[in-house]
Amino acid sequence: MENFEHKQASVERIVGNASSESKEAFFNTLESASREQNVHNEMYREHEVEKTSEQIVLFDLALKSVNQLRVQRGMPPLDWTSDNLHIFKPFRIEEKGIPNHDGIFLTNEQQVWIERSDLSNLGDIKKMTHELLHAAGYNALQSDYVPELDVNLINTYRSGLYMQERFNEEMRAEGRKPQAYFRNWNEAVIESLTKQLCKEYKHPLLSQDRHDLESEIAAALEYPRHERSTRDELDDLAYVFGDVFFGGGNC
Repeated sequence: MENFEHKQASVERIVGNASSESKEAFFNTLESASREQNVHNEMYREHEVEKTSEQIVLFDLALKSVNQLRVQRGMPPLDWTSDNLHIFKPFRIEEKGIPNHDGIFLTNEQQVWIERSDLSNLGDIKKMTHELLHAAGYNALQSDYVPELDVNLINTYRSGLYMQERFNEEMRAEGRKPQAYFRNWNEAVIESLTKQLCKEYKHPLLSQDRHDLESEIAAALEYPRHERSTRDELDDLAYVFGDVFFGGGNC
């Protein structure tokens, strides 16, 4: 396994049987992607719009707050700028065939994508915060060399609380995909942290939302129905699982 000195790429570790040299090379590819910030997919690129000055300010505010959570737990801050943010006019962002995303964090591209909000600045910063938390949690990849194909396969190993089964020869021979664990818990913790941060944001761009902030946050945040009893319990998830989300007990 390789642990990397944190620079720009939001990946702390790469596990697997690939060589140390190939893991280092892929990490450097992530570093380059974070600097270059290209949207290669033409289908998506045609929907991208220029960031407004207000959105840049809001992203910087969200990034600063998320980085404070990382630093509080002994992790280095994300060395990102608003260049890592990409804004799209309303359309459906699809992730691995899962539709209806209004935001996404792309690990390989080191990008946060959101659909612009037509409702309020709070809507935008909520989406930014949520996706930044995906980037800011403990992220690890697995890289495994496949001799018959002479390639290194890259898969997610861990993202926050979310974990994916280690890929192996038996799974490849059976054509079986790795099992995924704790996806809904991970989303619940991120939503709880997002709600916490949105309550704390203070900026003139959000002042028009301040009078009804609680109700707007409640409406903006979607909670996994099958993973909750009450919203108060969900709020406690940030306290209970926050340290693990940011790397405590990393494996």
